[in-house]
Amino acid sequence: LSAVLQYVMRRVPSDMQMPVLGILLVGGFCFLVLRPLLQKDTKAAHECMVTLCNDKTKIRICAIVDTGNSLIEPISGSPVAVLDKKVFENLFCNDKPGGFRVIPYHSIDKKAGLMPGYLIPEMQIERNGFCRKYHNIYVGVSLEHLEVYENYKMIINQK
Repeated sequence: LSAVLQYVMRRVPSDMQMPVLGILLVGGFCFLVLRPLLQKDTKAAHECMVTLCNDKTKIRICAIVDTGNSLIEPISGSPVAVLDKKVFENLFCNDKPGGFRVIPYHSIDKKAGLMPGYLIPEMQIERNGFCRKYHNIYVGVSLEHLEVYENYKMIINQK
């Protein structure tokens, strides 16, 4: 940073150095103050509400679209969302849905693993004022709590 500042100051005429330095300092201060607010807006842009449906039950949860979720169902190549185990159990009780698959995955804290996946009949996503319904979506059931994602009960594949 100091090298960039020195380069700029060498290129600016001596009578303009103080105004340029002032502009750079004000700009840097504004960046530091506004940066947390901009990051908060970015996080909110990835939040959504999801309604999961089966023949008997509907559950509405808070979810996040994660650009790092690149899970796919290995046979069809369809994208896979990750659902909290407790939500899955509440949605289906003892009746497991059809379309069982084993979903291979890897994550930062675990190099590789397998998670059970199921075909969910219907999923509705509400995001940024728009609502869209999806049918026959693969959902991987997380065997661990999704605590990394705070209040989110589902991680949606960006595809």
